[in-house]
Amino acid sequence: MEAFPFTSAEWDPLEDLADSILNASSYKDDALAESLRLELLERLAALRARHGDHPVLLETAADYTEAAAERAVLYRRAVEIAEAHGLPTLSIRTSFAPVLVKLGEPAAALEELQACGREAVSGDADEREGWFWELKDVPHEAASDAQRSALYRRAEEIARAHGLPTLSIRLLHIRFLLDVGQLAAAREELRGCEDEASRASEDDQTFFKQLCGEASPAEPGAAPDTAR
Repeated sequence: MEAFPFTSAEWDPLEDLADSILNASSYKDDALAESLRLELLERLAALRARHGDHPVLLETAADYTEAAAERAVLYRRAVEIAEAHGLPTLSIRTSFAPVLVKLGEPAAALEELQACGREAVSGDADEREGWFWELKDVPHEAASDAQRSALYRRAEEIARAHGLPTLSIRLLHIRFLLDVGQLAAAREELRGCEDEASRASEDDQTFFKQLCGEASPAEPGAAPDTAR
């Protein structure tokens, strides 16, 4: 199976429709956007009849399908076919993950991101950034607070396994722990990421210091004490 077997005559009209949908949405013309969306799906169906269930067609159909359950079926099928033919799955899985979160399956979303992590870290900067954003976002968007700490820890494990910094994920985890009153756990996490914070970006260092201040209230003018 070729990665992209479609001719310009087949694909260019789809790109034009996608641009038109974006423009209609930006102008809040919902009726036009919906009409164009249905036309795009019809064209995709015609290409599927001609080429079969190619991952690119399934992924694009999922992108423009409204019902989350239907989108999940299309993304899952796209992943299966891509894997069977040795084709990339990164864009499919990074789109699939937030749909799984919406369906109440955040742990499954993280495993989809884990599965394409090697593709992400070997891709370009935009691909890495998009993948990492989804990895950080899954725990934050999960519906259940009871799951959230475990999800943050799993996201950290995935980032670490692919050689990526974990500080930004850990800081979001600490923010959550403070928000739900788990002060001791937040302090422990802060102690665990002191070294990484010292080498982090200015924004992450500022966030770290802010969290330290909340976790360890100090006298006015005193430095945050993460050793408490």
